Amino acid sequence: MESKKENSLRREIDKWFMRTRDNPMSLARIVLNTRRCVRVETTQNTDPLVIFFFQHGDGYWSVIPPTRSRPTMCAYTCVV
Repeated sequence: MESKKENSLRREIDKWFMRTRDNPMSLARIVLNTRRCVRVETTQNTDPLVIFFFQHGDGYWSVIPPTRSRPTMCAYTCVV
């Protein structure tokens, strides 16, 4: 598993986009349902390309959104 330093947002952007001087990018921070996310947009071959990056609870950035915590039910055995 990658450390947080190795999985910085910058590293994820570099992995998905080829940055050049002629290929500018725009970034926008967004909060979706209390989850942090960044929208990155650039143009490749005159077509716009947009990718969302999501930050997970442990600081890990990914293009896959974190799973939502769901209500859980548990049962305890009562010992008398």
